[in-house]
Amino acid sequence: VYPVPANDILFIEANCKIVQIVIHDITGRTVFSSYENKSTLSIDLAGELAGIYILELETETGKFARKIVIE
Repeated sequence: VYPVPANDILFIEANCKIVQIVIHDITGRTVFSSYENKSTLSIDLAGELAGIYILELETETGKFARKIVIE
């Protein structure tokens, strides 16, 4: 997941297929959700406010969560 902090575009690369991506703000509101079947993708975050978010990523091999910062 890069760049962190992100400005407009967030890039995600995985060693396996990404099944689902969900991004929540710190209040728990879902700001982005997508079902995919790719190992690399980009997410346009231009409409989101600056702050801290939680990225939840589900792949073929398991789940992953990471804090991301949008400037």
